[in-house]
Order: sequence, then C-alpha cells, then structure tokens
Amino acid sequence: MGTQQDVLQAQLQKTKLLREIAMHHLQVGKLEAQLKQLLQPFTGITGHRACRSSRTPLLQTYAELLAAAQLQNPEIASAQKMIEKQSCKWT
Repeated sequence: MGTQQDVLQAQLQKTKLLREIAMHHLQVGKLEAQLKQLLQPFTGITGHRACRSSRTPLLQTYAELLAAAQLQNPEIASAQKMIEKQSCKWT
C-alpha cells in the first residue's frame, strides 16, 4: 500500500492530466470554429454538419484559399514572413 503522500500525489497528477485534456478539447473546439469561419465564405458551410455523402468539392485551389486566409487574417501573413526569414538564414 502507498502512503497518504503517494495517494495525494497521484490524485494531483490525475487532476493535472484531466485539466490538460479539457484545455486541449477547448482548443480543438476553438480551432474548428475558426476553420469554419474561414471556410464559410467559400463553401457555404453553416453551423450544421453535413453528412459525408452531401459534401461538394471546393471550387478554389489551395493557393486561392491560402491567399484569402492571409488577407482575412494578418497573423497568417506575419507567420509566413517569419518562416521565410528563417528559411533564408538556413540557405
């Protein structure tokens, strides 16, 4: 049998893990909402989930979607600039 201290440490670790899992679930939900918001003007996606058989292909190319996302979200453009600066350092 473990000591009371071991039991308390295990309970604390379990609580930390549960909190971390909850934070990840929250983050996934936020990212899904952002993705839906970015895709909505292009695909007509609403808050309702479409079944797999009714999905239609995107009319825009990846490059067009990326360009639109960069225009709507300056964080993406700044991240791209940082990537380009980093890649220039290594070449």
